[in-house]
Amino acid sequence: MSAVLYRQQFRAMGSPCEVWLHGAAPNLLSEAGQWAAAEALRLEHKYSRYRDDSLIGRINALAGSRSGTPLDEESMQLLAYADHCYELSGGVFDVTSGCLRALWHAGRE
Repeated sequence: MSAVLYRQQFRAMGSPCEVWLHGAAPNLLSEAGQWAAAEALRLEHKYSRYRDDSLIGRINALAGSRSGTPLDEESMQLLAYADHCYELSGGVFDVTSGCLRALWHAGRE
């Protein structure tokens, strides 16, 4: 059986996305591609700042209050990793998007 290229196309994060897989078992490639698309959509739903029902939406809604937002293990590890990257980069890597948005719109006014 020869190897085939499988492409799984989907939309996530407001953009067209595509996963390319290469292998000999088309049914497994299809299953893996569908899993990858579902995982991207799960992460988008969970962490999107554009969704009020996401974790980030709940954190932002409570910003400035004394209420905290409970975090699951995945989110705690993700934020710990982002903090680690921030420290290692001397503050250059910043998981918050505010500074990126400012750069994105620079010169467009």
